[in-house]
Amino acid sequence: MVINFSSVNINKAFCIHNNLDAFVESATLTANAGNVDIEATEEASITASSTASAITATLSGDTSNAFSGAGAAAFNRILGGARAYGFKSDLTAAGTGKGEVNITTANTSTIDAVVGALAVAVGAGVGDSQGVALGVSIAENEIGWDSSKLGDAERVPIDVKAHLSNSSVDAGSTFDITATNKSTVNAVTKATSVAAALSGGSGVGVSAGGLHVENTMAASVHAYIDSSEKTQAADDITISARDESSIMADARGVSVAAGLGVSTSAGVSVALTLAFNEIDNDIWAYIKTALLLRRKRSRHRSQLVVVAVQRLVSAVVVLVPTMKLEPQSVLT
Repeated sequence: MVINFSSVNINKAFCIHNNLDAFVESATLTANAGNVDIEATEEASITASSTASAITATLSGDTSNAFSGAGAAAFNRILGGARAYGFKSDLTAAGTGKGEVNITTANTSTIDAVVGALAVAVGAGVGDSQGVALGVSIAENEIGWDSSKLGDAERVPIDVKAHLSNSSVDAGSTFDITATNKSTVNAVTKATSVAAALSGGSGVGVSAGGLHVENTMAASVHAYIDSSEKTQAADDITISARDESSIMADARGVSVAAGLGVSTSAGVSVALTLAFNEIDNDIWAYIKTALLLRRKRSRHRSQLVVVAVQRLVSAVVVLVPTMKLEPQSVLT
């Protein structure tokens, strides 16, 4: 009697490509009793699950052979970016209200991927028996990279940019330009293979489990002033670019082989796990060709703060257990 069950699930279609822009261009904007806020936020999110299982059992009064293979793959990609800016404009928030001018961009793109493959092969017979199982999982998660074309992956960084260009600002309180990147990849990849051969003669079990996971990020996180004839504020002027990207990868390959035979037995078990993480971001905060002034009504010392900060988290958990059962023959 032969019982076969097999499943292969390949998921290769998740791609988000957004371009968000919030801007004031060639305009004069005045807030007499409030703030001026220009804000762009990218919140792209992919949640992907790809699983495959194959189970084969062979029962025979004579020779018995069982073969089982399962493969699962997931490919996820986020491209594009978000930009907030003032260009060739005059921005004023100098009335009786708060009087803040804020140009803000944030990116919180997230990929959550779970990929798993399970292969089980059991061969049982009075004569010689063989069981062979193969489980393979592949996951590629990209933010700011594009491997859709043949050849090497292309770096196309996510834009996270906030800036003032060829413009002026008059703020009754603070003036802030902020670009913040918090891209996140969480990847769980599993490959499990189990092979068993039970025989009244010779029993051979061969099992192999393998997985490949690759997580890559690239972003341009820029906050700046470029060419401003007059930028003045009563309080602090802050230019801030911050990167807090993180990759968490959990890769587990498990392989078990058992050969149980009355005369001879053999068990071969192999597991291979490959995990690669890369974060390639550039973070800039600067002022170029600008006249900065403090408004006369300020009653305390104001500060100019230009800061670029990068805090990265990249962690890989790899588990590769293998087990083979190869008991001594009970008859000689």
